[in-house]
Amino acid sequence: MGIIPETFGGMTTVLLQRSSALADLAGRRVEILTKSASMPDPAKRADALHADGRLSSQVGIRNVWWDLRQLPDQGLAHLASQHQATIPVDEELLEPDGSAEVRRRSEDGTVLQTDRFRDDGTRFLSDRQDVRTRGARGGRRLTVFDHSGNAVGQWNSMRALYHSWVDWAIGDGEAILIIDSAHTGGLFFDYQRENVTTVQVIHTHHMRQMRSDDRGELDSDVMNMFTHLDWYDGVAVLTNRQQTDLLEAGVVGENSFVAPNMLIGAPENPRLERDVHRGVIAARLSGVKRLQHPIRAIQNARGAGVDARLDIFGDGVKEQPLRELIEELDVSDGVALKGYAPQARAQFQSASFTMLTSVYEGQGLVLLEAMAAGCIPIAYDIEYGPSDIITDGVDGFLVPNGDVKALATAVERLTKMTDSELSAMRRAAIKRSQDFSPANITRLWSENLAAIQGRRKPIGKGTAVASLTGLAMRNGGMHFEIDVETSEEAADIRKVWITWVGRGRDAFGRVPARLTLRDGGVHADVHVGADRFRDVDEATLIDVHVDVEGEGFLVRTRISSRDVPMPVNGGGFVPYSTAHGNLSIRHAR
Repeated sequence: MGIIPETFGGMTTVLLQRSSALADLAGRRVEILTKSASMPDPAKRADALHADGRLSSQVGIRNVWWDLRQLPDQGLAHLASQHQATIPVDEELLEPDGSAEVRRRSEDGTVLQTDRFRDDGTRFLSDRQDVRTRGARGGRRLTVFDHSGNAVGQWNSMRALYHSWVDWAIGDGEAILIIDSAHTGGLFFDYQRENVTTVQVIHTHHMRQMRSDDRGELDSDVMNMFTHLDWYDGVAVLTNRQQTDLLEAGVVGENSFVAPNMLIGAPENPRLERDVHRGVIAARLSGVKRLQHPIRAIQNARGAGVDARLDIFGDGVKEQPLRELIEELDVSDGVALKGYAPQARAQFQSASFTMLTSVYEGQGLVLLEAMAAGCIPIAYDIEYGPSDIITDGVDGFLVPNGDVKALATAVERLTKMTDSELSAMRRAAIKRSQDFSPANITRLWSENLAAIQGRRKPIGKGTAVASLTGLAMRNGGMHFEIDVETSEEAADIRKVWITWVGRGRDAFGRVPARLTLRDGGVHADVHVGADRFRDVDEATLIDVHVDVEGEGFLVRTRISSRDVPMPVNGGGFVPYSTAHGNLSIRHAR
């Protein structure tokens, strides 16, 4: 994980809960590794979470920067044993000024170097980012120092330093590395050790984020994670529907498994009687949550004569626009923004209903928390989560995505139910939430981890050369003919996919090819329908690759297309050869 901050939401909650369950119920030794330089003292953070009951006392927390700062010299030497310092840096070190870090900047304010210091004033790290040309960002050199000021380790990327730290933290024993953060996954997709099984957890809807109408700014690390999911030994997704979509898109393969979020701390014997008109939402005040929809739904319900009231707990960038909307709609007597509260979810025990109106979710842990408390969920039928949890009309309500009037109608319907009908629905919601108990979900994790430990595959170990031999527009799409040669025996090649990645970080997909053995390699032919690119932004250029999987290797390489005639159009897309002679695709102008 990147960081466990003082205040946090669903993804961090899931991490803490799963770590606790794997320690307490499965008997595993568990440590949470964090990489953010902003992470508070990890030992104190763990103590606070232990005391608050949010983390098992059997689970510890580490942070790379705290370890580099506090490790004794022998530990630092061990951590850096594979990356000993070879380039002298004495002439480029920054003068200490008594602070924890000193920075050097360019004239425009860009950080070019950061030196970090221990509490005793000794330097433990120098991070220079203008290695190629002084004064202009380019190249990187990270040097770690012992307490005597000797350079003991040196790396040319943050990724390499993180890998060394994780190697040191794990040691030689058998381990499973579960990566919860998408950003962190982008730094560890190619981390492979004989004694380590890697598992990436998919918490959110990255395919939806890449669509141009509601793009979520997938940065380069997240794209590295998402476009290399079969490089991990395992990929955990939260719902069956999400796994199906990812399989159909070619994004994951046999390494994927479904392991929903677990529900911990469900209230015992929640009362069924409560104010039927009161609703509660616990969520970040962000655009993706679309909290303007519940506010408008309450306005509609009140306009129909229903005394509906809604308390919204959370903070975020949309607080002021939401306040303005409440004032504009004149519903301040029906909707209140309550701010962030660590125990906001306890409000579900007294509320009659909650609403979930996100653009997308990974699963929607908040629905389970509400249902466990007997609070009836009213949710948009979005990807993913609500339809995997709620049976409409039995333990909650599913309404069409984006339909504010349907939200209001569900509130009206709920308030007009008889006491016996309400009690039956609350009991059904409580019962459904129990399917996600720690025991059930931990058993799922244990079974799947055991299965994937035996099928690790080397990645990036071989080499491949792919050459385009023909490209034709056919049946509303493009038909590719490709020759593939590898450093391995052709007979060992199991699968070849044609893979595309958008340079604008809003496109990714794969289609398996049909293979024919030839002298020295294989011939692959594959058809890609134009509809596979329908959500790609018009400004995005699409680079085309092949992924080649064989006995003991998995590689990705560009496709050489120099001197191959290119069709003029293909359902609004045009293939072309780049300046380096590789195959790419762009929108037809």
